Amino acid sequence: MSGVIKKDDNTVQFVLTQPSRTFLDVIAMPYAFIVDKKYTSALANPADLSTNPIGTGAFKFVEWKKGQDIKLVRNTDYFLKDANGQALPYMDGITWSIGTQASVNYLKFKNQEQDFSWITTSDYVNTVSDPTMKNNVKSLVENDYFYMAGNNKIAPWNNKLVRQALEYSIDKDALAKLYNNRVAPAWEILPPNMPGYQANPSGYKFDPAKAKELLSQAGYPNGLPGEYTMTYYKNDIRDIMAANLQAQLASVGIKIKLDGVPFPQYLNIVQNGKEDLMYGGWDQDYPDPDDFLNVLFNKSQIPSNNNIQYDNPVLSTQLDQLSTESNLNQAIPKYQAIEKQILDDAAVVPLYHDKESYLVQPWVHNAELHPVFYYFYYSTMWIDQKAAPAAK
Repeated sequence: MSGVIKKDDNTVQFVLTQPSRTFLDVIAMPYAFIVDKKYTSALANPADLSTNPIGTGAFKFVEWKKGQDIKLVRNTDYFLKDANGQALPYMDGITWSIGTQASVNYLKFKNQEQDFSWITTSDYVNTVSDPTMKNNVKSLVENDYFYMAGNNKIAPWNNKLVRQALEYSIDKDALAKLYNNRVAPAWEILPPNMPGYQANPSGYKFDPAKAKELLSQAGYPNGLPGEYTMTYYKNDIRDIMAANLQAQLASVGIKIKLDGVPFPQYLNIVQNGKEDLMYGGWDQDYPDPDDFLNVLFNKSQIPSNNNIQYDNPVLSTQLDQLSTESNLNQAIPKYQAIEKQILDDAAVVPLYHDKESYLVQPWVHNAELHPVFYYFYYSTMWIDQKAAPAAK
């Protein structure tokens, strides 16, 4: 970008040095929001913007009672309309209850005191199997992916046959069951709600015998020698997943040691290419395959984002060229071919995509979940007031 020009009070012009299909997506992200300089400069402290926000969204901020709730009201000047020309949003306002335990919110939902609620892990199985409550469950596979991968620059992970053995070593359905199927098994990088999604483009499957055969072809008929450290961001569910990965890999002759660490330490290791084996993840920044494939696998991103140090010069050149393609539909087949090549090279082992699940009362309509953030598209949601105890 060579410049930013204020055209008038409502228009900003960005001057780019080359075409960029994803530029508008990127500046629509929260950290790139444009705010009124006069307004923000008048704040006593920049941090006060969080309690005195300004924006152009569908709702206006009313108040934030810390530890209790956040209240919003309808923005009557909101610029978007629905397909019939009706002004959005439909609802007069929103109150988010905060600071209460998920189990309390769950009980309030059951007592019809809340319009929607997160489903607690302990209640998930009973909820989705309950004849009545399962009809109130709204789920969506998120635009993320979690994966396991060896550092492609170092032995034994610089051997393609060894990496391919990893692809056949993991029972991903077993991983999903560990989390009550609150994740979707993944054999691909791009998640289901991402443009260009293709299920299992390289045709891998869980096949321990095939994994052992590939290790033998790589020169390890008795499994890999020694023990390899797998670094991951430590939390309760990832500890469970990592232990399962450890057991599954051991069954094919790959011994690993678990190294669960706090997130800052995890980043320091993987963003400097210091990992041996890693269990990581990526959440969508913007809805374009470029955000997963170019950011994570272009050699120019080694090691800051391309943590596994996958280096394919031809593929990187293709990714550079695709980032300037203005028509996403024309770019998608090429992105799909690139994704297949990355998986054919066994650069990473996709494990699962997260699933978000909420309970939504039957009087709440158009409750569509966002594939990245933990909220709904509130601007098009509406409530049948006659049947809504919680809305009163």
